[in-house]
Amino acid sequence: NANPASPDSSVPTTFSLKSKYGTKLVRIRYPASKKLTVKDFDAPILIYEKRAVIYGEFEIPAAAAGKTEELELTVRYLPCNDNRCLRPTTATLTGKIAIAAPGAAVKRINDNLFPPAR
Repeated sequence: NANPASPDSSVPTTFSLKSKYGTKLVRIRYPASKKLTVKDFDAPILIYEKRAVIYGEFEIPAAAAGKTEELELTVRYLPCNDNRCLRPTTATLTGKIAIAAPGAAVKRINDNLFPPAR
C-alpha cells in the first residue's frame, strides 16, 4: 500500500528511524502511487509496485558532532500479490555513520544517488 494509503482502512507503507544521539528523519518523501482496481472494492487501492524509492533527510543534533551515530531504519509495508495480502512486514537496516565535528572538512559521496533537497 502507498503512503498515504487509500482506502483509509489500508495499512500504509511507513519509513522511520531510531538513533543513539537523537538524529531525526525529516522531510520524508514517498513516491507517487498507482491505482489498482480490485473486484468487490468500492474504490481503487493506492499501491507501490515492484520498487518504491523513499527519500528523507537526517536532522542531526549538535550533541552528535564528532561522534559515531548508530541508526536503525525501518520500513513497514503490506506485501501483496494479485490474489492476497500477507501480514504487515517490517524490514530493518542498522548501521553506524561518523558525524563530522564542527569545522571539519567533509568529502561528498554518492551525489548521484541523492537528488538535491527541495
